[in-house]
Amino acid sequence: MALNTMAEALTTNRTLTHLHLSRVTPTRVNLSPYMVMLGKCPSIMETYNANHTIKSIELNAIYQPFVDRRALRSAPALWQLMEWNNNTTHRHYARCRKIIAYHFGPRLDVEKFKGMSESLLCSVADFFDSCKRNGVEEELVNVVQRRFYFDMLHHGLLLPV
Repeated sequence: MALNTMAEALTTNRTLTHLHLSRVTPTRVNLSPYMVMLGKCPSIMETYNANHTIKSIELNAIYQPFVDRRALRSAPALWQLMEWNNNTTHRHYARCRKIIAYHFGPRLDVEKFKGMSESLLCSVADFFDSCKRNGVEEELVNVVQRRFYFDMLHHGLLLPV
């Protein structure tokens, strides 16, 4: 419960870059709150508001710092979240990259866009441009964008003009 509370509090922190947890051992169970805190969330807005500044999490002496890929074999998704945070000096890249991975990825659920107003759908279109401006690989963004529009058209949620 304490880990969940701490992870929840760290979600709103925008300055912390290193987290030292001397009494925590890495298991999937107690790392999941940190994955949510860092942006692997069920909704786009939760991911948008997540922490995009933590670049490393260090456990007690038996374990390597989380920036070391070998220490994260049991939690590669957590390593990936911090890798995106490390990729730039500003958090906008990490935010865009996480939203693409977790909300526009291969398992895109177009139903969550059903009933969305035209202005909000335009915001989704602007999001792809924002990703490119913030350094997300253009080829990746283009692939995701094409798949998004195809799925929206295919499910009748977007009509060609």
